[in-house]
Amino acid sequence: MRIEDLLDRAMAAFQGGRREEARDLLVDALALEPDSLEAWLRLAELAASPERAALYYGRAATTDPRSLR
Repeated sequence: MRIEDLLDRAMAAFQGGRREEARDLLVDALALEPDSLEAWLRLAELAASPERAALYYGRAATTDPRSLR
């Protein structure tokens, strides 16, 4: 499966209220492409705690510091 498909499915799962499924799909996406800025940012948005979100945002920042929103 392509990373774009996983990201799309994760977003659909999130919008459908299936947060755990969305997280699992994002983890799968990161297994395919560990430096996916989009996957790290989306995973941060789904984080269960502020500490976990900070960790994911930090990983996104190391992936592409110029692209942080």
